[in-house]
Amino acid sequence: MPVAKSYTRAQWDQLVHSLESLPVKPEAEQRVSITDAMKEIRVVIGAVKEKGYTLEEIVEHARGKGVEFSVGSVKYALYPSKKSKPPRQPIRESARGDAAPSPRTNKVNQGTLRATRVSL
Repeated sequence: MPVAKSYTRAQWDQLVHSLESLPVKPEAEQRVSITDAMKEIRVVIGAVKEKGYTLEEIVEHARGKGVEFSVGSVKYALYPSKKSKPPRQPIRESARGDAAPSPRTNKVNQGTLRATRVSL
C-alpha cells in the first residue's frame, strides 16, 4: 500500500518563497488555451469569414501556422456569449395590472377543473 508523501513545513515555506520570487514571464512565452484564444480573436475570425473564407479554410490556415484547433472550436468562439444575449422579458401584465398567468398554470387549472367535474 502506497504511503502518502509529506514534507516539512520548512520545505513548503521554501517552495512558497521561491514561487513568490519568480519573475513575470514574458507575455510572448505565456501559454494560451484554445478557448481563451478564440475569445480574443473572434472578431478577427468574423472579419475573415466576411472576406469569403470558410471555417474549414480558417482552420487549415491556422494549421499551416502551427496552431491546430477544430472547426468546432471556431464555431464555439463565434457563438454569442451569455453577456451579449438580450435580457429576459418581464412578466406581462393584464389591463387590470395583474400579472398574466402563465400558459402552464392555465393547463394545470383546466386539468383540475376537468377532474373535479368528472368526480361530481
